[in-house]
Amino acid sequence: MIKRVWTANAIVGIALGGAMAWAGYVAIQYWKAFEPATNWLHIDMISIRDANPGEDPRIAYKREILRDFPATYIATVFRFEDKADTTGTFYCSGNGGSTYKKGRKLPPAALTLSWLMNREARPCILERGIYRVTITYTITPDGYSNKVLTVDSNYFVVPPEDKAQ
Repeated sequence: MIKRVWTANAIVGIALGGAMAWAGYVAIQYWKAFEPATNWLHIDMISIRDANPGEDPRIAYKREILRDFPATYIATVFRFEDKADTTGTFYCSGNGGSTYKKGRKLPPAALTLSWLMNREARPCILERGIYRVTITYTITPDGYSNKVLTVDSNYFVVPPEDKAQ
């Protein structure tokens, strides 16, 4: 009789242990699926300065890499007709990819829109207008589903050329 009780308790214990292990696995997978991209990359600011027609605008870009990860990105420039235009029109884009390393800083050289867009060899030539840049990162960390982070720059202006010069 004692042997049978121990065997039944052992079976129940094994079944409960297996169920708890499965529940833990599901919880971890759920967390991995919904863990935000900002746990890998935090963008504090992206500000693009006004520029003259044909110039490559300078940018101020502050980011923090919190974990190592591979990612690709696309930077899209939108042109706005006026301040009432809320959607803008596609103007140009650039893309790239990298393996981002925790703590890595941006290059010390002055940053430009062409550098940000990975278009230094063939930059976007900005004409007179109001612009804004949207950058979408697709972070692909090992063991996790893809994470997407989208950030917008400020609006910046390329004023009309001065004809008096």
